[in-house]
Amino acid sequence: MQQRLIITKTDDIRQLAHEIKFFSMRKRMFKIQLAEVGETDNHSIEKQVVRLYAMSQHPIMNTLPLFNILAYLFLVSFNVVPYAQVGIVATIALYAPFSVLVTVIARVLTIWYARKSMLRLADHLDHHPHYSFV
Repeated sequence: MQQRLIITKTDDIRQLAHEIKFFSMRKRMFKIQLAEVGETDNHSIEKQVVRLYAMSQHPIMNTLPLFNILAYLFLVSFNVVPYAQVGIVATIALYAPFSVLVTVIARVLTIWYARKSMLRLADHLDHHPHYSFV
């Protein structure tokens, strides 16, 4: 059974933000217990941290190949990828690097956003410890 990680300081949130990796992350369960805020605020912060930590494992990443195909077909249909000049085999072969590039860019942007948002949340809690999340 997996134990919950109990977060009691904003530095724990910062450390958690740096644990978000490109290739693999451990699945973790969190419990926020910041002394500066109330129980409802702790629950709101916990929901935010869980959402941001799990962002790179979001089911939307499973639909990314479909997006890649649609984007590539869009580029081919508007002649950005000139299939009439390079041939159908080369057009299909160009899909692989395009797909890898789009997937890597989406993954990097997602991880960057999740880290930045968690660090921003920790900084916000440091400067406004009694802030109420509505």
